[in-house]
Amino acid sequence: MKKGWWKHMLDSMRYGLTVVSRRSLIVLVLFLYEMVWGFILYRYVKSVVLPLLYRYPGTEAPDWAMLYWIEGEFRLLKTDLADPYLLAILAILAGRMLLTPFINAGLYHAVHQVSIDQWRAFITGITNYWGRFSILYVLQMLISWAPLAWIIPSFTGSLLSGTLGTAQLLDYGLLLLALLAYICLVRLAFMYIQFAVTAGESWFAAVAAWLRSLFPVLGLSLLILLLAMVTQGLISAASMWRAGLTALILYQASPLLRIFFKMWEISSQHDLWTKIRK
Repeated sequence: MKKGWWKHMLDSMRYGLTVVSRRSLIVLVLFLYEMVWGFILYRYVKSVVLPLLYRYPGTEAPDWAMLYWIEGEFRLLKTDLADPYLLAILAILAGRMLLTPFINAGLYHAVHQVSIDQWRAFITGITNYWGRFSILYVLQMLISWAPLAWIIPSFTGSLLSGTLGTAQLLDYGLLLLALLAYICLVRLAFMYIQFAVTAGESWFAAVAAWLRSLFPVLGLSLLILLLAMVTQGLISAASMWRAGLTALILYQASPLLRIFFKMWEISSQHDLWTKIRK
């Protein structure tokens, strides 16, 4: 990488946009996939929440409203009322997690094989790499959330003992920010490992390339994240300003934008990875 790293970042971002334009059908399919999962979760939550709202007495009967909340707290804490609902939500999330490695395998292969027809590349990626991507996904989840094995017992211990003060809350807030930064680093490391898998190269070489160019890798992802946040903020502001059908269309377009920026990041990072290897 003889040029400045910022120049490589911008070049990779431009190339990433080109890849996304060539893979527009995959973006649309992933958007529909997100919409289906969102609809399933929405319908289930609605079926649970609406009957509870019908029983709420309202503010016109404050005594009855207080009894409603007391009864709800008692039934949640002292009975197994919530167990079936929690299990159903966990089953929905588990189903999504099981499908995620398949989606990633097709997506990364389609980004790597730009010259091949997008749908054929996507299906070929799922067929050839779903096993290795599943192993990587499990490893990524274990490594990403391993610090919670220490944070959660420490937090619950302080909470139950009554020693959780303002200073400790601040410390746990900083720990949470550090955990988010750590998860982002792990995600980028596994992104480069998945690039290596689709290219038939060594995982360790991919991690070494990631570490060797950590600043441009992080800068590229942060720049795309900033653009995504600005775009989402503009859409939210426009939907508040133009209420009605326009706001609804803008709101429904949010998942599409999220998928667009995700694929843009992966495509740009893949181009940066190819430059690092040279």
